[in-house]
Amino acid sequence: MRNLTARATWFDNGIENPVANVTLSAGVRQRQNLGRTRVRGVQTDVDYRLGTDWRIGGGYVFDVAKRHGY
Repeated sequence: MRNLTARATWFDNGIENPVANVTLSAGVRQRQNLGRTRVRGVQTDVDYRLGTDWRIGGGYVFDVAKRHGY
C-alpha cells in the first residue's frame, strides 16, 4: 500500500542517578535518587495518508524499566 507508512524503534537506555517521587505513607511523598535504571522497549507508529491534505496515524510504546544494575 503506497499510502501506508509503518515504523518500529527499539531502545535500550541506561540512566545514572534518576530521581523519582516515592510514596512513603499516605499523603507523604519524597524525592529519592534511584541509583541506576535500565529502560528497554519498542515504539511502533503507523500512518495512513488520506489524499493530499489528511493523514491518520497511531502509535504504541512498550517499555520495561528496572532499578539497580544493568
